[in-house]
Amino acid sequence: MTEPERPRFLDALEAVRAALDETGIPWTFIGGVAVIASEVPRQTADIDVTLLAGTITVAELIRRLGAHDLAPRIEDAEIFAHENQVLLLEHSSSGVPVDLSLAWLPFEEDRSLPTSGHNGPCSCPPHGYRDRVRRAMLQDMKSEAKRFAPGPFKVEHLKPGDRYELSEGHAYYCAPTSGDGASSTVAGGQVLDTDPEVESSGFDAGFTQGPGTLWAPDIAVGNVPDRPGWIAGAPLLGVEYAGVGQDEEKLRQKIADLFAAGTRWIWVVRLVGPRRVEVHSPGEPVRSVGPGEELTAPGVLRNPVPVEALYDRATAHEVTLRNLLQRKGYDGLEEVREEGREEGREEGREKGRKEGREKGRKEGREEGQRQILIQQIRHRFGELSEAHSARLASAGVETLGLWAERILTASSIEDLFGTE
Repeated sequence: MTEPERPRFLDALEAVRAALDETGIPWTFIGGVAVIASEVPRQTADIDVTLLAGTITVAELIRRLGAHDLAPRIEDAEIFAHENQVLLLEHSSSGVPVDLSLAWLPFEEDRSLPTSGHNGPCSCPPHGYRDRVRRAMLQDMKSEAKRFAPGPFKVEHLKPGDRYELSEGHAYYCAPTSGDGASSTVAGGQVLDTDPEVESSGFDAGFTQGPGTLWAPDIAVGNVPDRPGWIAGAPLLGVEYAGVGQDEEKLRQKIADLFAAGTRWIWVVRLVGPRRVEVHSPGEPVRSVGPGEELTAPGVLRNPVPVEALYDRATAHEVTLRNLLQRKGYDGLEEVREEGREEGREEGREKGRKEGREKGRKEGREEGQRQILIQQIRHRFGELSEAHSARLASAGVETLGLWAERILTASSIEDLFGTE
């Protein structure tokens, strides 16, 4: 008698169990599979799983799952997972979809997932956990509905270094930036921080506008105190760098929340396509400003900022130098150069005066020595001939000194001058 064929859905379940058990990370089934495990009849065609992903990268997770015939079922699955906290997979052999929810927040780690691995192929998650995770992380993460229904997360659930921002209790993942974003942020940050009117600024400073809202602009200007903890309110000026994979819905919500808290301007530096800066200001239409143009923020910045200075290193250095010189009381580099030239001229004049005085003193000593020697010669040998007077007039200090010694023993003027 032929045994019935093993359901392919169970093959997919076993592959998920084996793959996640190998990671050693707490995990559990959720959704329909978990309900079935609770002995409640339920029809399901996919597998929903959640695990604490704070100790493993998405890339490493994909690699390990691939060893068990579990592969991403969409392009850019890794980016999608970072933005939406869910990794979309498929069991290749059976075609069964697998949705892997990634729990990253301390709030989620405090909830009761299994402490190690997973006992059995189909155990039920802790009471209410499925609803919390899926409501907070999976259900319409980018839908308009969450604008009206507060999410479960609070500012107190996050600590400095967590890669999340919050809006009304909804979590947004903040992915590490790319090379162009990192270098551009440094360029723009130094330009804005050194403006003579700026008293405080910072990178990724966390501003809270209530218990469920926390945003960290890439660059914040104003209201960045030098003390621990989240910052209440918002910066006067915020700068965001938008590169590949930018979550536009998140950006719109971030701008709206910061404007509501008092931010005057947000500059969005677009790194994809032609470089440009979008200028956002409450109640004003968005303006696009390109290379060769300047940005202004009256009341926040003294100087206009060339668009290129927010992403081009060389331009940023020039503007930063101008700002630093202004902080020291100079209008610009040319004023410093002119001051240097004037100091050089004055030093030259002083050196000339000093050298003139020294030369005068030397010449005075020489002439004094000559006149004393003439008097001594007249006293011993009488008046000098024109030839002897000429020799005395042209003699230097050393020769005059030699003659001054000889006059003490010379028997005649010829003996005094000798044959030199």
